[in-house]
Amino acid sequence: HTTETAAAETRTTAAHTDVPRSRPSKEEDDDGASTGQRRSEWQALLQRLPPEPPEGAFRGRGVVMHGGGLQHTVSTLIVVRVMRSKHVGCTLPIEYWYRGDAPPTPAIAVAMRRLGVTPRDVDAAFTSGYLA
Repeated sequence: HTTETAAAETRTTAAHTDVPRSRPSKEEDDDGASTGQRRSEWQALLQRLPPEPPEGAFRGRGVVMHGGGLQHTVSTLIVVRVMRSKHVGCTLPIEYWYRGDAPPTPAIAVAMRRLGVTPRDVDAAFTSGYLA
């Protein structure tokens, strides 16, 4: 074997080695819920939404982002930092909507406030009548 052949065989062997996954499968999210479960939750949420927003609920201009869980929250922060950068210069108010069981961590909530982002709990909005 030449050194080049041995290196190629090592790469091939390494590529086929079973490595434990550290991420959920495509069928599960970070919380272990299946795609079907999340789809059912989403459809139930859509059924609870009113056909039109309540009168006076929305005023002015702004950006609404959604997410939940660490992966989406971090992605949101990255997008907001780019939006707020001197290159883009967005000064619009930004709201970040999440499910009540997946709020931003305290450290991320502080970072959001520094960037002018208002976190909003969609479950609390339904309970309070804000979206009823």
